[in-house]
Amino acid sequence: SFYDSIHCVALPAPSSSSEALQRLDLLPVSEMTPVYRAAFQEFKDSLLRRVANNFKAKNRLLHPSTGRGIQGVCARRTGQKGESSERREDSDALCGREEGAEQRGENEHEVSGEVGTDKEVTDNRRGGVGRVAMSGKDVADLLRFLVRAANLNMFENVQIFMNHFSTVRSDLAKNDLLLLFEEDMRRFLNVHPPALPPLFFSFADSLRQRLLQQWQQQIRGQEGLHAQDIQQQQQEEMIQQLNEKVEKFRGIAEEQVRRYCREFCGKRLHQVQQEIQKQQQRLPMAPQALAEWAIYEQRLQRSLLTDEVNRGGRDFASADVCEEELRAYDEKVENLFLFLHKENTKKIAADMQKAEEQTVAFFAEQLKQHPLEMLRPLEEFRALLFEWKTGAWEIFEQKVEDLRAVRQIYSVFEQRLTTELKRLEQQSLQHWDEKCTEIAS
Repeated sequence: SFYDSIHCVALPAPSSSSEALQRLDLLPVSEMTPVYRAAFQEFKDSLLRRVANNFKAKNRLLHPSTGRGIQGVCARRTGQKGESSERREDSDALCGREEGAEQRGENEHEVSGEVGTDKEVTDNRRGGVGRVAMSGKDVADLLRFLVRAANLNMFENVQIFMNHFSTVRSDLAKNDLLLLFEEDMRRFLNVHPPALPPLFFSFADSLRQRLLQQWQQQIRGQEGLHAQDIQQQQQEEMIQQLNEKVEKFRGIAEEQVRRYCREFCGKRLHQVQQEIQKQQQRLPMAPQALAEWAIYEQRLQRSLLTDEVNRGGRDFASADVCEEELRAYDEKVENLFLFLHKENTKKIAADMQKAEEQTVAFFAEQLKQHPLEMLRPLEEFRALLFEWKTGAWEIFEQKVEDLRAVRQIYSVFEQRLTTELKRLEQQSLQHWDEKCTEIAS
């Protein structure tokens, strides 16, 4: 009576309880969410305003006890003054139609031979139920509305409509549960430290089972072969989508654990770099001593890192993604210590070369301090050369005393120094021969 077309209003979910959603007509106010309560009240107020604007409904609401409906209004029209001519004409026309319908009703009662006075007939027709006779225009409007509604219906029969309704209802329930699953999983993962894989899979499986149980409660009561087929299909789709969401959130959880472990590895790696820089200032040193320090330092730093990662009694170090980060940390630390060993080798070689140069310089200085112009016998000159060469070797050995263990490098410089001192010795003897020949001639 109030609308010439269907008006649909979408309201939010009235309650977070799945059982309460089964019967909205029995939903108590205490379980309604504030958002739904406000939206429903707004819809109710809008509906009542639309009803109040309808003349017949307004009359029935304002005068339910008189039982006179429009007739009472028409009777009061004659006693009212000051109305506009247009409003009075509309009221008179309406009253005229109603009086005509009333007169036809009285004639029908007379023909059928009903016994009773006019007052009784009027009272029966105008009983306390407050009924109002429809005019011809009302019937025509109703028929037009029903025809339009039937033409707008997309379903051929009621069964098809019920099948579609069952499908839509199940699909809405499935989508709602999938959204709840995603919200709960995001809330579960929004913690620090992050959840380890065993806890994640346990929570995901428990949540999935609980949502499937709620799904069974949602679709309970829908009967028929079509409903069962659709529900089976939608349940399979729901399980597949749940598995896909679990896999997606598993990747998120693993990435959280990876970042958690990577943060500790980065901090510990920085500490290792600082220790290596301190040790680098002490180079060169014996390779064996450096190796022992490196092994001790690597084990110490790795132990400290594991304790930091597993802080709180949670075994993060055993997680696959964390093991990958720890292996990457170990490789970086190993490269740092290899670099330190190479630097030590370079400095050992540099120090040995410096010692070699100082040794050769010492031998050459002795030759300058004892010129051949002061000619001596050959045996005496050979004795001096041997003495100077021995002194040179003593200087060299003293310079590289802590580095002799590096045989691979030491042997190279030892051979080079032997060759150079021998060359200088042969050169001095040849010079002595030339000087002796010159004096003899």
